[in-house]
Amino acid sequence: MFVFPHIFAEVMRDYMQAHGVSERDLAAIAVAEYANAKHNPYAQMKNVQITIDQAVTIEGINRYVAEGLPLKTYDCSQITDGYAAIILATEEG
Repeated sequence: MFVFPHIFAEVMRDYMQAHGVSERDLAAIAVAEYANAKHNPYAQMKNVQITIDQAVTIEGINRYVAEGLPLKTYDCSQITDGYAAIILATEEG
């Protein structure tokens, strides 16, 4: 068992229970992120597009990360893809 993927899968399960969302609801995030990658020439997955149905279907590379928990491969980011942020504030802020 891989510790962090299992913990993340537990967090996903708990979030789903607490907020009444489904795997399909959360799969929409993965679909949007893959779609956003096509606009970044440096994104690892810029040439990959997935649909909601692909993101929720267990087949091929999309499988559950931890047995009995909802986190799937498409729910996870690539190790080399990430975000950047800048925080703008006044000195008082």
